[in-house]
Amino acid sequence: MATAVALGAAAAVHFAWARGSTWPRESEDELADLVVGKRPMPPPAASAAVAAALTGAAAAVLVGVHTKADSTIGNAARLATKIASRTLRTRGIGGLVMARAGMATSGDATEEFRRLDQTFYSPLCLALSVGTARSARLSAERSEAAEKSLS
Repeated sequence: MATAVALGAAAAVHFAWARGSTWPRESEDELADLVVGKRPMPPPAASAAVAAALTGAAAAVLVGVHTKADSTIGNAARLATKIASRTLRTRGIGGLVMARAGMATSGDATEEFRRLDQTFYSPLCLALSVGTARSARLSAERSEAAEKSLS
């Protein structure tokens, strides 16, 4: 549940950015420095796409936990959760590896972004990856247990 809430919160922030919010900064340039490491800010469609993906991941976690284990919907939710977990893991590891190599996810990233990416963004992605993987695993175990009880 905590993973779904965290994914939902991240989706809400990305959705707000897609709608033009500059929170937690005063200007779009300051926000761009903070969240992408360079200017200009990506188009709103980019933030909207991230918001949609995060919302989908949160929904998949919740559906996987709360649907009949051996249902088509439950299986689809587990698959979506596994994809989300692998995507978040790739982003998290990629950010940390690039930071160790003296690079950033954006080649000309600001120092503030590099610091936040190494200390917050990448570790958060890894934590969410673990949470989504755990949700998928628990849902799969529940599905296997249901199959065994039917045999």
